[in-house]
Amino acid sequence: MNRHMQPNHYENQNGPVNVLIEELRHEDTQARLNAIRQLGTICVALGPERTCEELVPFLSELIDDDDEILIAVSEQLGNLVEAVGGPEHAHVLLAPLEELANVEEAMVRSQASRSFCTLIESMPPSHIAQHVYQLVNRLAMNDWFTSRSSASGLIASAIRRAAGDEVVQGDFVRVFKRLCSDDTPMVRKSAGENLSAVAEAVSPTLLEEVVEEFNKLLGDTQDTVRQTMVGNIESLGKLLPKDRVQDVVVSAAETLARDASWRVRYLVSDSLESISRAMEASMPNHGEIMLELVCTVMEDAEAEVRTGAATNLAKAASVLPKTEEVVSRLQPLVDALSQDPIVHVRAAVAEKILELAAVWGAETAVSSLMSVILRLMRDDSPDVRLKLLERLAEFGELFNLEHISQALLPCVRELAKDPMWRVRLSILRQSPALATLLGRESFDGVLKKQVADWLKDPVFAVREDAALNFAEVTKNVGAKWGLSLFETTVKTGAATSSNYLHRVAALFTAAHVGTLTEAAGSSPSDLAALRKEALDLAAHMAGDRVANVRLNVVKCVEKVFLVASPSRR
Repeated sequence: MNRHMQPNHYENQNGPVNVLIEELRHEDTQARLNAIRQLGTICVALGPERTCEELVPFLSELIDDDDEILIAVSEQLGNLVEAVGGPEHAHVLLAPLEELANVEEAMVRSQASRSFCTLIESMPPSHIAQHVYQLVNRLAMNDWFTSRSSASGLIASAIRRAAGDEVVQGDFVRVFKRLCSDDTPMVRKSAGENLSAVAEAVSPTLLEEVVEEFNKLLGDTQDTVRQTMVGNIESLGKLLPKDRVQDVVVSAAETLARDASWRVRYLVSDSLESISRAMEASMPNHGEIMLELVCTVMEDAEAEVRTGAATNLAKAASVLPKTEEVVSRLQPLVDALSQDPIVHVRAAVAEKILELAAVWGAETAVSSLMSVILRLMRDDSPDVRLKLLERLAEFGELFNLEHISQALLPCVRELAKDPMWRVRLSILRQSPALATLLGRESFDGVLKKQVADWLKDPVFAVREDAALNFAEVTKNVGAKWGLSLFETTVKTGAATSSNYLHRVAALFTAAHVGTLTEAAGSSPSDLAALRKEALDLAAHMAGDRVANVRLNVVKCVEKVFLVASPSRR
């Protein structure tokens, strides 16, 4: 029934159920939600017997037209085991959940399945064959594919609860096999998503039957079904005997890596670590197999798969032996990806190349990856260059600055002036790392003028971050350098601009540097001198003709004063 139908049987009963019915008829969704969330309280008022006889049948007939209500009902039903009299009576809650498992909305069915599993875990093992099997079988034979899809999610929990009873487990496995061969792709997909859970739950004697279904689904006509097989490889690799890993796991990985659907191959490229874990315990030579898989996805004809391979470069390298043979096989492929005609592929390489360098080690990285890094720094796309520069902190740990400075500095200079403000903002946020990496002299030569330009940027977000990062750079390099830079780029730069927005940015900067409590290699007197310079600037601008500037003078002075004199807070 919907909320407007007349539940005469229940209306004839006085008390909490009647109140709940009235609330569930309310037009306001929130009021109906609040009523559902009070189910626990209503159950306490009714007691276990009346809850089973009155409330649960009513909930079995309740079909609201709002999915949010149905999700809430599904969730509450999983919490009512004690309310109906404990685990011995938990089976009475299966009926309303069965109705919810039939609805079309996937989120409702998903929550119903979670509550089903909660109930199954709490039920006595003897009730699994008596109550749960009948329910799962009804769902699996229902005409609606939604019900059959829901059945797959319950089987693993039921099998676990029936541990030790191979007859009952076998009955559930037969239902699962029927779902794996269902005519509807959505049902087979749901079965595939739950295959590893079923494999982990069954006894060793039944595992082979689950593996047979895995092999069948590997050849399914629908790529959405085959995609689910990638996630099952690791579990099967851990469960199968060592002599079966080659036949099942390796064969499946190689098949999926060459699948006709790029979506399947992409998932393989994104799951190289888990595939490796599936093999490593059973196969001493799994490194050779993994190397072939990695090379296959890196050379894929589809750009999305190559992007996935590039994104997982470091993960792929981490599961391979650190030998010259592996490096010599992968280096040309990495080089090819860095020259890929698709920008997204090159950007993925730029983002992960330093992680790969860290896995291989500094010495190998310099000899094998330096040319790739330098090429990426000169890439035509600002997105590619930016992805690389966003990992600036890692440069100093891996490379001598002399190796990269000739390409790095022009790249930084160009991106700092990029027409796209988000690119300027991103490189600006790297300025503290740049200051640490380059040192004072090189930073002054590359970005000293740019710091002043950032404070006058037409975009507020850039000016705001420029002020904050000025303080961060000062903190990394030292207060004396910060004081010198403040005088040349802020005091005689933005603070004297005819544009009041630039003058406000100067005050933002003064507030940030004036509140620094520490800086590299700086004494308290150095920090005090920096605070004095910030306050002097604020005092100089106190008579500005623009009210917004004068307001920010007050804010700046207040912030600096509170740091300088904390006892007067």
